[in-house]
Amino acid sequence: MPKFNEPIIPLGDDSAIGVVTRGNNGFWYIRLLHRDRNEVYYKSTKVRYEGTKKDQLEASKIGNKIYREWFLPKVERGQTPTESNPPNKIARRYLMEIIDKVEKNEALIRKGKAPLHEVDYGVGLWTRKRYEDAERLLLGAVHDYFQEKGFTEISNIRENELQDFRKWAQTHYEWSPSRINKALTQIRHLWRFAYDKGYVDYIPTIKKASPDLQQRKRRQITEDEQRLIFTNAQKIHRDLIDAKASDKRIYKAFQFVAWLMLLANSGIRPPSGQEDRLLIRWKDIVVREKHGDELRYLKRHGEKKHLDYEALILPNTYIYLDELRKIYAKEGIEAEYVFTHTHNARGGCVKGEPIKSFKRRWQENLKDVGLDSPVGTEQSKKLVPYCLRAFFITQRMKLSDIRGFDLARATGTSDDMIHKIYYGYQTHDIADTLLEGVLDRRAKTPIYKNGHYIGRG
Repeated sequence: MPKFNEPIIPLGDDSAIGVVTRGNNGFWYIRLLHRDRNEVYYKSTKVRYEGTKKDQLEASKIGNKIYREWFLPKVERGQTPTESNPPNKIARRYLMEIIDKVEKNEALIRKGKAPLHEVDYGVGLWTRKRYEDAERLLLGAVHDYFQEKGFTEISNIRENELQDFRKWAQTHYEWSPSRINKALTQIRHLWRFAYDKGYVDYIPTIKKASPDLQQRKRRQITEDEQRLIFTNAQKIHRDLIDAKASDKRIYKAFQFVAWLMLLANSGIRPPSGQEDRLLIRWKDIVVREKHGDELRYLKRHGEKKHLDYEALILPNTYIYLDELRKIYAKEGIEAEYVFTHTHNARGGCVKGEPIKSFKRRWQENLKDVGLDSPVGTEQSKKLVPYCLRAFFITQRMKLSDIRGFDLARATGTSDDMIHKIYYGYQTHDIADTLLEGVLDRRAKTPIYKNGHYIGRG
């Protein structure tokens, strides 16, 4: 602990400046008393002691600033002045406050009463779903951004550093502008919480990501590429049968083929596995008759902010779904999910639990057929499972007379997305239609007058 030498100048009831000697030099320090803890803290003003009124006044000025900005705010929050407040620590405190409100609302609902705790700085009431959305972003991508930037104190983060998140998210994640904006909203909510608690002195105004629908186009899959992927997946399944491999391996290979078929023949968004509510369940497949034929539909709930919708499953997929049911029945599984683990395995796979993602098999399949991307390839240029949805929508537009409005409703998207992202419009494709009824006068003789074209005869 530094020892003060004369002179010692009081600045207030809890603070004073004095000189601390280091070798042959003296520097002004401020001494701060934390009365609640009965602890004393010293901090250098970095002003050299010269024995003049000028350096004493400079030290007093800096000392008062240290007291106001470094010592007092933390003491008033019940902290020690040396305790750091990194943004991820404040985010956890914010989430703790949210879950407390969620649990109070749930308790009121169980008692038959109306929930009272509203979303701060937002619209509506706190629910577990809202909490989970905030938690996923603040402990996921936002957490990673703060950690990568090395932020150790929330009060030191400048507003322009928060603006950088938008570009960082576009680089590190395959996120749509709307998803990035959700994360930006959570950052702003976090800062409001920090502002109310005295951790920061501003609430940021963060520029949102622009939709730029044309620039959002992902790498499209061609018909030949899709055929390669499907053929390879089917070959792997058949080879395992021929080799008399274990049922577990054969089932896994078949489930991947069935997954490809369902995505390519319904146009749904591939579940990422991060949200259980988006996993495909048997109860969401409904059967209806039309013109004497059985048609199956897949209900999708809240994939995005679009209304819930029913996707038509094209008939070629039905036998794969039926075979999955047979597999589960054979293994004695009462499956809730269409894609369910049939055996226990290393890595946390539990029989009867949902298969959350086929990401690894997808990547292996691309590598097998030479469609994998080199390390460092931009996300927008990689083939991802989402391309099966895009291919489905594009083919329905090209091969049927369906209106864009109707297709948008059947696939849970918007008219703008249909035409700007999926359609791949080329005037050449409809040239014949545009020419219908046009009077072709090219067989007539061109007429010129004084060297100027004036029409055909």
